[in-house]
Amino acid sequence: MMPNQVHAVLAHVLVYENTHILQGIPRHSESGVMKAQWDSNDFAQMTWKPLPFTDEDVDLIQRGLDAREARSLLASNHVK
Repeated sequence: MMPNQVHAVLAHVLVYENTHILQGIPRHSESGVMKAQWDSNDFAQMTWKPLPFTDEDVDLIQRGLDAREARSLLASNHVK
């Protein structure tokens, strides 16, 4: 990894890990930021622009957020 890539790679690692949390499932995409293992082309691209989310990634983030909200509402209803 080149020194000018460090910030871009670290940013992608943070997005990647947070996306796992948001989705709430341990899955990977065939391409983009949620790919299981980035290759040299991915590292080169992320230096210039962020790796994208796939449409499925975005859908799973939304589903994960919806599920988290539903659990939160259920928990708050049990407290009352």
